Amino acid sequence: MTRSKEAKLDYWLLCDTVRREDSGKLIIVGVYMPDIVVQAVPVMLPMLSFLFKWDLKPGPLRTGSIVLKDPAGGQIFEFPIEEKTSGEALESAFFAFGISPFGIEKPGTFTLIYRRGNRSSALGSFRVIIQQAYALDATGR
Repeated sequence: MTRSKEAKLDYWLLCDTVRREDSGKLIIVGVYMPDIVVQAVPVMLPMLSFLFKWDLKPGPLRTGSIVLKDPAGGQIFEFPIEEKTSGEALESAFFAFGISPFGIEKPGTFTLIYRRGNRSSALGSFRVIIQQAYALDATGR
């Protein structure tokens, strides 16, 4: 049995907020590159937002959800995704969602998963680190 081709994730961004103007342009504020650095934990961020761009040329983006998991593997959030297919005017699909407020209890690696039916695949991850550890990490000590 051959599997049908599916959309490919081009990229995703982690930021404070994503807004869409009336003109259709996106305003992306406070992009994290690559880690979220905090003074101490626990901490509450007013908002944490995600922007995903999918390439629809290989095939459709199937109905499913994007799941955010904490460092212990517990599910924090699930964002539903509607099926998108390419056409004359649509070769890409953008999805943005935000979690407000976003509480961080401890540092570690958070994971994004694309779940569809009984299948899932990792989209990526980001780290939350404490500033002192980040300073040591950045200097190589």
